[in-house]
Amino acid sequence: MTVSTEVDHNEYTGNGVTTSFPYTFRIFKKSDLVVQVVDLNENITELTLDTDYTVSGAGGYTGGNVVLAAPLNNGYQISISRDLPVTQETDLRNQGKFFAEVHEDAFDKLTMLIQQAISWLRLSLRKPSFVANYYDALNNYIRNLRDPSLPQDAATKNYVDSLANINLSRTLRTPEPIISLPGIDQRKNKIVAMDDSGNPLMVLPESGSAADVLIELAKPYGYTYIGGLAEHYSLPVKFVVVDNAPYNGDLKAALTAATPGSVFWLGKKTHNITGLYGVNRNTVENITIVGAGMPQLSSDKRYFIDGTGTIIQGTIKNQAKGFKIFNLGIDVGDYVSQNVYPSVTYEDGLQHYGVGSNANIEINNVKLLNTVTDTAKPGTHSLLLEQLSGVKLGYVECIGGFHGFTVKCQGLQGGIAHCYGQYGDAFIFKSDSGGACADNYMERITVGLYDNTGWPDVTMGGIYDAHDNVTIDKIGIGELIVQNASWGLIPSDANTGFITNVSIGRYSAFNVYGNYYSLTIDNKCVGWTIGEHRISGASGGIRVHPDSAEINIGTGSSKGNTKSGYALGGNSLSHGVIFANENGEAGVDYLGGLGFDASLVHGYVNGTVLFSGMPTAKNGNPINGWGDTGAFDMNVTGKTVNITGSLTRGTSAAAYNIISVCQPLKQTPIPAWGVSAGSAMVPVECYVTTSGQLYVAGFASIPTGGTIYFSGQYLFK
Repeated sequence: MTVSTEVDHNEYTGNGVTTSFPYTFRIFKKSDLVVQVVDLNENITELTLDTDYTVSGAGGYTGGNVVLAAPLNNGYQISISRDLPVTQETDLRNQGKFFAEVHEDAFDKLTMLIQQAISWLRLSLRKPSFVANYYDALNNYIRNLRDPSLPQDAATKNYVDSLANINLSRTLRTPEPIISLPGIDQRKNKIVAMDDSGNPLMVLPESGSAADVLIELAKPYGYTYIGGLAEHYSLPVKFVVVDNAPYNGDLKAALTAATPGSVFWLGKKTHNITGLYGVNRNTVENITIVGAGMPQLSSDKRYFIDGTGTIIQGTIKNQAKGFKIFNLGIDVGDYVSQNVYPSVTYEDGLQHYGVGSNANIEINNVKLLNTVTDTAKPGTHSLLLEQLSGVKLGYVECIGGFHGFTVKCQGLQGGIAHCYGQYGDAFIFKSDSGGACADNYMERITVGLYDNTGWPDVTMGGIYDAHDNVTIDKIGIGELIVQNASWGLIPSDANTGFITNVSIGRYSAFNVYGNYYSLTIDNKCVGWTIGEHRISGASGGIRVHPDSAEINIGTGSSKGNTKSGYALGGNSLSHGVIFANENGEAGVDYLGGLGFDASLVHGYVNGTVLFSGMPTAKNGNPINGWGDTGAFDMNVTGKTVNITGSLTRGTSAAAYNIISVCQPLKQTPIPAWGVSAGSAMVPVECYVTTSGQLYVAGFASIPTGGTIYFSGQYLFK
């Protein structure tokens, strides 16, 4: 019979019920097994055969079972291993040609070699059991060990002694044993002295001494003793851990009792302040609220989950300078509005209103939840900044509400705003009679979610005034990203004030549907710059009103839209290379003006044409009896006028007037030719005058009614 497996031990973990554990290897007799148990404290006990356990299957070839006298405790481990005596007990005699004693000698030698190997094995550092997780040195020294380099390396005596001596040499110590210092309550704000027995005691420093001054400065409010500091900085004068006494987690009580400069520290729990702010706002200056992290949103989108971060239930409204809030969530969602408030109440999440100039407001890592599923769709804001200047914003996440991120202020220096779940505008920049929206900058605004399943169709956003003839000025957005939204960025059609100096560094829009272009620049927009952009799957790409002014569109693409990829117009429009392809209508819908440059447009397949028209320098119709054959044009691309096509000869040299903005700086010849009376093709002298006329000086060389052809270009001033 062969030995066909390398398995010579089995290990199991007890469950408090099982008593029978199989072994899967061959043994000759039941005493060939060693059974050990390791308890939860890693103590190893070797069990006794026929007392603690019995064995079946001995002498067979496939193993058997070890049956314990009592179930193995839950979590205990059992090891079943084979331990054969290293002997060779078979005695063979020579018979015929089979020299059995020669084979027996060979078996004996192998057995002796195995005994020799096991003798050396007994000298090695070993684990006491297969299920043990440590090595047992059996009370022997381990020498010639290398000094440790990794945190879990064994340490040598020399290393430990050297480290102890280094640490001891840096320690204030006495030559004899000494009692330990007292507890923290007896040590704080005191200095160490020695009594008659040389034992330490804690004493108060002399009032006004250097030690007294240093101890006072080291206290949490010690900076208040530094002269002139408060004149230049807004300093906290009181630190409050709200979860501790006297408030024991009652943030409403803590805020009610707040004094200027208070800093409130909140743990990872839910704080109910509903009803604290409604008609009234906070008027205490330099309040700071610091949480332990932003919370998670429930799967039904109705509330923040308790214990996942710091949660404030109820609106926060502020009208005081120096208000700062960090690392938490504000919940005025469906559940809080309908179940936590005493009666159904819909509020803004966070509102800073009427603070004035130099507001010194800071917001970072704040998640705001408004109503998402409520069919009433109340007109709330996630974050409202109005009638103030001086806001520093890090990261804010606006969920739900009618308006998300609402900016009606000045002097915003912002980081990132992520807005989704709104049933109105995800964000707005707005001026009204209360004040202008100006000098506001954001690093990035992201609208919508990659997977919008179960969320409202958010409107991307808007930049507009409230029809009060108030200008919006200097709005900068480093990057604007929108996905899965209904409509796009649209200044209101009823704007009365101008919207000037708006810059969007990078613009991306995916799946923005509705009846509008994903980004519309209307007739009140002046000095806009839209940088690199990519638009796909929208109603339309970018639309520039022909009455807008000083609009620059960077290089980008707009493809796969229902309407045209672009709709561009205006005399002062400029744009980079744009790729318009696979759009439902034109690649570019030309709206008029001279700014559109068809030479910078690329595309292959669109619903109608690549571009619906081009700017022209023609001023009306031909003059002096000249006639348009239907193929004549003066197309404008950039600063170049391309004169092509043909006219029938008129009665004088002046054939066509050119619009004033396309007049050349100097008189420029234009190649032209026609068929003479002798049926020969002859050149015809022609040029564009500085007064803006196509002047065919050699028209008389062509018979009356003959055709003159043009193919030339010039630069206008």
